[in-house]
Amino acid sequence: MDGDSTPTAGTARFGWHDLVRVWSSASNGRRLRRPTDIILLVGSVLVLVPVGLLAPGPTNVDTAIVQLFGAFPPAMTLVWSLSYTVLTVWALVLLVLPIFFRGRRRLIGDFGLAALLAMGASLAAGQLAGTPVDATWNALVQVPDSPVYVAVRVALATAVIVTASPHVSRPLRYWGRIVIVLGAVAAVGLGAAYPIGVVAGASIGVGAAALTHLILGSPQGLLTAEQVEIALTDLGVDADASADQVDQVAGEVLWRAKRPDGTALQVKV
Repeated sequence: MDGDSTPTAGTARFGWHDLVRVWSSASNGRRLRRPTDIILLVGSVLVLVPVGLLAPGPTNVDTAIVQLFGAFPPAMTLVWSLSYTVLTVWALVLLVLPIFFRGRRRLIGDFGLAALLAMGASLAAGQLAGTPVDATWNALVQVPDSPVYVAVRVALATAVIVTASPHVSRPLRYWGRIVIVLGAVAAVGLGAAYPIGVVAGASIGVGAAALTHLILGSPQGLLTAEQVEIALTDLGVDADASADQVDQVAGEVLWRAKRPDGTALQVKV
Protein backbone atom coordinates (compact mmCIF):
# COMPACT_ATOMS: atom_id res chain seq x y z
CA MET A 1 0.00 0.00 0.00
CA ASP A 2 1.38 3.36 -0.98
CA GLY A 3 1.41 5.77 1.93
CA ASP A 4 0.71 8.69 -0.43
CA SER A 5 -2.40 7.36 -2.13
CA THR A 6 -4.40 5.68 0.60
CA PRO A 7 -7.62 7.36 1.79
CA THR A 8 -7.56 8.30 5.47
CA ALA A 9 -10.03 9.21 8.14
CA GLY A 10 -10.67 12.88 8.74
CA THR A 11 -9.37 13.98 5.34
CA ALA A 12 -11.26 15.64 2.53
CA ARG A 13 -12.22 13.38 -0.35
CA PHE A 14 -13.04 14.88 -3.70
CA GLY A 15 -16.56 13.48 -3.94
CA TRP A 16 -16.39 11.42 -7.11
CA HIS A 17 -12.94 10.06 -6.37
CA ASP A 18 -12.30 8.28 -3.07
CA LEU A 19 -8.66 7.54 -3.80
CA VAL A 20 -7.38 11.11 -3.56
CA ARG A 21 -6.58 12.61 -0.19
CA VAL A 22 -5.07 15.87 0.91
CA TRP A 23 -2.55 14.98 3.59
CA SER A 24 0.33 12.52 3.51
CA SER A 25 0.23 11.51 7.17
CA ALA A 26 -1.62 11.88 10.44
CA SER A 27 -1.93 15.39 11.87
CA ASN A 28 -0.37 14.33 15.17
CA GLY A 29 2.49 12.43 13.59
CA ARG A 30 6.02 12.90 14.88
CA ARG A 31 8.18 15.41 13.01
CA LEU A 32 11.79 14.87 12.00
CA ARG A 33 14.73 16.96 10.79
CA ARG A 34 15.80 15.42 7.51
CA PRO A 35 19.32 15.41 6.01
CA THR A 36 17.74 16.18 2.63
CA ASP A 37 16.71 19.60 3.91
CA ILE A 38 20.31 20.34 4.84
CA ILE A 39 21.30 19.42 1.28
CA LEU A 40 18.55 21.65 -0.16
CA LEU A 41 19.59 24.57 2.05
CA VAL A 42 23.27 24.25 1.16
CA GLY A 43 22.40 23.82 -2.51
CA SER A 44 20.28 26.98 -2.45
CA VAL A 45 23.14 28.99 -0.98
CA LEU A 46 25.57 27.56 -3.54
CA VAL A 47 23.25 28.75 -6.32
CA LEU A 48 22.56 32.17 -4.81
CA VAL A 49 26.21 33.15 -4.34
CA PRO A 50 27.32 32.98 -8.00
CA VAL A 51 23.96 34.29 -9.20
CA GLY A 52 24.27 37.21 -6.79
CA LEU A 53 27.67 38.09 -8.21
CA LEU A 54 26.04 38.51 -11.64
CA ALA A 55 22.96 40.34 -10.36
CA PRO A 56 20.88 42.21 -11.22
CA GLY A 57 21.49 41.39 -14.88
CA PRO A 58 20.82 41.06 -17.65
CA THR A 59 23.63 38.68 -18.47
CA ASN A 60 24.24 37.46 -22.00
CA VAL A 61 22.20 34.36 -21.20
CA ASP A 62 19.36 36.52 -19.88
CA THR A 63 19.35 38.59 -23.04
CA ALA A 64 19.29 35.50 -25.26
CA ILE A 65 16.41 33.95 -23.32
CA VAL A 66 14.40 37.19 -23.31
CA GLN A 67 14.88 37.45 -27.07
CA LEU A 68 13.64 33.88 -27.42
CA PHE A 69 10.51 34.72 -25.44
CA GLY A 70 10.03 37.79 -27.61
CA ALA A 71 9.69 35.51 -30.64
CA PHE A 72 6.52 33.95 -29.23
CA PRO A 73 3.20 35.25 -30.59
CA PRO A 74 1.47 37.99 -28.52
CA ALA A 75 -1.26 35.51 -27.59
CA MET A 76 1.24 33.78 -25.29
CA THR A 77 0.98 36.74 -22.93
CA LEU A 78 -2.36 35.33 -21.80
CA VAL A 79 -0.72 31.99 -21.05
CA TRP A 80 2.04 33.65 -19.05
CA SER A 81 -0.49 35.73 -17.10
CA LEU A 82 -2.59 32.67 -16.31
CA SER A 83 0.45 30.65 -15.20
CA TYR A 84 1.71 33.48 -13.01
CA THR A 85 -1.73 33.80 -11.43
CA VAL A 86 -1.99 30.05 -10.81
CA LEU A 87 1.35 30.17 -8.97
CA THR A 88 -0.01 32.80 -6.62
CA VAL A 89 -3.43 31.20 -6.19
CA TRP A 90 -2.00 27.77 -5.41
CA ALA A 91 0.26 29.20 -2.71
CA LEU A 92 -2.74 31.00 -1.19
CA VAL A 93 -4.82 27.82 -1.30
CA LEU A 94 -2.14 25.98 0.65
CA LEU A 95 -1.99 28.83 3.16
CA VAL A 96 -5.71 28.65 4.00
CA LEU A 97 -6.19 24.88 3.59
CA PRO A 98 -5.13 23.98 7.17
CA ILE A 99 -7.93 26.17 8.54
CA PHE A 100 -10.51 23.64 7.37
CA PHE A 101 -8.86 20.55 8.85
CA ARG A 102 -8.73 19.72 12.52
CA GLY A 103 -5.19 19.38 13.80
CA ARG A 104 -3.60 21.04 10.78
CA ARG A 105 -3.58 24.68 11.83
CA ARG A 106 -0.03 24.39 13.07
CA LEU A 107 0.92 24.39 9.39
CA ILE A 108 -0.10 28.03 9.10
CA GLY A 109 2.87 28.86 11.32
CA ASP A 110 5.14 26.78 9.10
CA PHE A 111 3.97 28.63 6.00
CA GLY A 112 4.25 31.99 7.74
CA LEU A 113 7.83 31.32 8.82
CA ALA A 114 8.83 30.17 5.33
CA ALA A 115 7.22 33.22 3.75
CA LEU A 116 8.96 35.58 6.18
CA LEU A 117 12.32 33.95 5.54
CA ALA A 118 11.79 34.15 1.78
CA MET A 119 10.69 37.78 1.92
CA GLY A 120 13.61 38.78 4.10
CA ALA A 121 16.10 37.00 1.87
CA SER A 122 14.53 38.54 -1.24
CA LEU A 123 14.76 42.05 0.18
CA ALA A 124 18.36 41.49 1.26
CA ALA A 125 19.42 39.97 -2.06
CA GLY A 126 17.64 42.73 -3.96
CA GLN A 127 19.32 45.48 -1.98
CA LEU A 128 22.75 43.90 -2.44
CA ALA A 129 22.08 43.91 -6.19
CA GLY A 130 20.89 47.54 -6.15
CA THR A 131 17.12 46.92 -6.24
CA PRO A 132 15.21 49.40 -4.04
CA VAL A 133 13.03 47.91 -1.30
CA ASP A 134 9.88 49.54 -2.69
CA ALA A 135 10.54 47.98 -6.11
CA THR A 136 10.72 44.54 -4.50
CA TRP A 137 7.46 45.12 -2.64
CA ASN A 138 5.74 46.38 -5.79
CA ALA A 139 6.88 43.30 -7.70
CA LEU A 140 5.16 41.17 -5.08
CA VAL A 141 1.70 42.65 -5.65
CA GLN A 142 1.84 43.37 -9.37
CA VAL A 143 3.84 42.64 -12.50
CA PRO A 144 6.56 45.34 -12.64
CA ASP A 145 7.08 47.54 -15.68
CA SER A 146 10.69 46.36 -15.92
CA PRO A 147 12.45 43.20 -14.67
CA VAL A 148 13.24 43.16 -10.96
CA TYR A 149 15.89 41.20 -9.08
CA VAL A 150 14.74 39.05 -7.19
CA ALA A 151 11.56 37.46 -8.61
CA VAL A 152 9.98 37.90 -5.20
CA ARG A 153 6.60 36.38 -6.01
CA VAL A 154 8.32 33.24 -7.25
CA ALA A 155 10.38 33.18 -4.05
CA LEU A 156 7.40 33.41 -1.69
CA ALA A 157 5.18 31.01 -3.62
CA THR A 158 8.00 28.48 -3.88
CA ALA A 159 8.68 28.79 -0.13
CA VAL A 160 5.05 27.98 0.73
CA ILE A 161 4.65 25.19 -1.83
CA VAL A 162 7.91 23.44 -0.92
CA THR A 163 7.17 23.81 2.80
CA ALA A 164 3.82 22.11 2.23
CA SER A 165 5.33 19.35 0.08
CA PRO A 166 6.03 16.69 2.77
CA HIS A 167 2.65 17.39 4.41
CA VAL A 168 0.42 16.88 1.38
CA SER A 169 -0.31 13.79 -0.68
CA ARG A 170 1.72 12.83 -3.71
CA PRO A 171 -0.67 14.17 -6.42
CA LEU A 172 -0.77 17.60 -4.74
CA ARG A 173 2.99 17.49 -4.27
CA TYR A 174 3.57 16.87 -7.97
CA TRP A 175 1.07 19.56 -8.91
CA GLY A 176 2.95 22.03 -6.74
CA ARG A 177 6.19 21.32 -8.59
CA ILE A 178 4.49 21.84 -11.94
CA VAL A 179 3.01 25.13 -10.74
CA ILE A 180 6.43 26.39 -9.62
CA VAL A 181 7.99 25.62 -13.01
CA LEU A 182 5.13 27.21 -14.94
CA GLY A 183 5.15 30.28 -12.70
CA ALA A 184 8.91 30.70 -13.04
CA VAL A 185 8.70 30.53 -16.83
CA ALA A 186 5.77 32.93 -16.80
CA ALA A 187 7.76 35.46 -14.75
CA VAL A 188 10.29 35.64 -17.57
CA GLY A 189 7.60 35.69 -20.25
CA LEU A 190 5.82 38.62 -18.59
CA GLY A 191 9.06 40.52 -18.06
CA ALA A 192 8.64 40.45 -14.28
CA ALA A 193 12.23 39.31 -13.87
CA TYR A 194 15.21 38.19 -15.88
CA PRO A 195 16.02 34.48 -15.77
CA ILE A 196 18.78 35.27 -13.28
CA GLY A 197 16.19 36.83 -10.97
CA VAL A 198 13.87 33.84 -11.36
CA VAL A 199 16.66 31.41 -10.50
CA ALA A 200 17.47 33.52 -7.43
CA GLY A 201 13.80 33.64 -6.41
CA ALA A 202 13.30 29.89 -6.75
CA SER A 203 16.53 29.21 -4.83
CA ILE A 204 15.47 31.53 -2.04
CA GLY A 205 12.09 29.81 -1.85
CA VAL A 206 13.60 26.33 -1.66
CA GLY A 207 16.15 27.48 0.90
CA ALA A 208 13.48 29.15 3.06
CA ALA A 209 11.36 25.98 3.00
CA ALA A 210 14.34 23.77 3.85
CA LEU A 211 15.30 26.02 6.76
CA THR A 212 11.70 25.96 7.99
CA HIS A 213 11.71 22.16 7.93
CA LEU A 214 14.99 22.11 9.85
CA ILE A 215 13.60 24.49 12.48
CA LEU A 216 10.10 23.03 12.89
CA GLY A 217 10.53 19.54 11.48
CA SER A 218 8.54 17.74 8.79
CA PRO A 219 6.31 14.65 8.94
CA GLN A 220 7.48 11.08 8.46
CA GLY A 221 4.54 10.29 6.22
CA LEU A 222 3.57 7.25 8.34
CA LEU A 223 -0.03 6.09 8.62
CA THR A 224 -1.88 5.51 11.88
CA ALA A 225 -3.57 2.22 12.77
CA GLU A 226 -6.95 3.73 11.88
CA GLN A 227 -5.64 4.82 8.47
CA VAL A 228 -4.24 1.33 7.83
CA GLU A 229 -7.65 -0.19 8.64
CA ILE A 230 -9.39 2.18 6.24
CA ALA A 231 -6.85 1.34 3.55
CA LEU A 232 -7.50 -2.38 4.08
CA THR A 233 -11.23 -1.79 3.82
CA ASP A 234 -10.73 0.03 0.51
CA LEU A 235 -8.87 -3.06 -0.70
CA GLY A 236 -11.76 -5.29 0.36
CA VAL A 237 -10.04 -6.68 3.46
CA ASP A 238 -11.93 -6.48 6.75
CA ALA A 239 -9.29 -6.45 9.48
CA ASP A 240 -8.19 -4.58 12.59
CA ALA A 241 -4.62 -3.26 12.54
CA SER A 242 -2.49 -3.22 15.68
CA ALA A 243 0.89 -1.81 16.61
CA ASP A 244 3.58 -1.82 13.97
CA GLN A 245 6.08 -4.64 14.21
CA VAL A 246 9.55 -4.27 15.63
CA ASP A 247 11.47 -5.58 12.63
CA GLN A 248 11.18 -2.91 9.97
CA VAL A 249 12.68 -2.49 6.53
CA ALA A 250 13.86 0.84 5.18
CA GLY A 251 11.14 2.46 3.07
CA GLU A 252 8.26 0.43 4.47
CA VAL A 253 6.39 -0.21 7.72
CA LEU A 254 5.02 -3.61 8.77
CA TRP A 255 1.77 -3.90 10.75
CA ARG A 256 -0.04 -6.79 12.37
CA ALA A 257 -3.72 -7.19 11.50
CA LYS A 258 -6.45 -9.68 12.40
CA ARG A 259 -9.57 -10.57 10.45
CA PRO A 260 -12.94 -11.23 12.21
CA ASP A 261 -12.38 -14.99 11.84
CA GLY A 262 -9.08 -14.72 13.71
CA THR A 263 -6.82 -14.97 10.67
CA ALA A 264 -3.58 -13.08 11.27
CA LEU A 265 -2.23 -10.83 8.54
CA GLN A 266 0.99 -8.95 7.96
CA VAL A 267 0.41 -5.60 6.28
CA LYS A 268 3.23 -3.88 4.45
CA VAL A 269 2.80 -0.09 4.02
